[in-house]
Amino acid sequence: MIQSELREGVSRNLLPSAWQGRHLLIAILVATAALNILRVVSNALGSSPSIVSSPDFTVIADPNLEFMRMKVRIGLALVLGAAALCSGRLRGLAVSCVALGWIVIEYLMWWYRSYGIAKNAEAGEFSKISHLAYLHNATWWDVWIIAVISVILIYELKTFLRR
Repeated sequence: MIQSELREGVSRNLLPSAWQGRHLLIAILVATAALNILRVVSNALGSSPSIVSSPDFTVIADPNLEFMRMKVRIGLALVLGAAALCSGRLRGLAVSCVALGWIVIEYLMWWYRSYGIAKNAEAGEFSKISHLAYLHNATWWDVWIIAVISVILIYELKTFLRR
């Protein structure tokens, strides 16, 4: 009796439960969402039109607003996914899966547009254009988001299918 209680107590303290793992994933998702919002806001405040001038002409190029809109949609989906995952209910899990799935779709559309840029530039391969992870103008932060979303989405789908 004492030995089984000791064994259960030790295993309960040393082995993280699914609940503790869920809290860790929520914390990572919330931190990623918050840092992504800060990054988008700082990029929006720091971006100004590029001015190229010469004696004959002046060109003013505005920052790419579609790229900024995509980053905002990803940020909103991260916040929605984190909030829904915090509920701990089946409906919240489903909403979180949809929100994180939307992020995957956004990155796939970004990859497709990057492929089009490489094809139109006749680069033939991505090494001749600015890219990271085959995404035009991507940063390591984008790679981090893809990795986090992949892990959390797999966890959520596994949990969703078990219920």
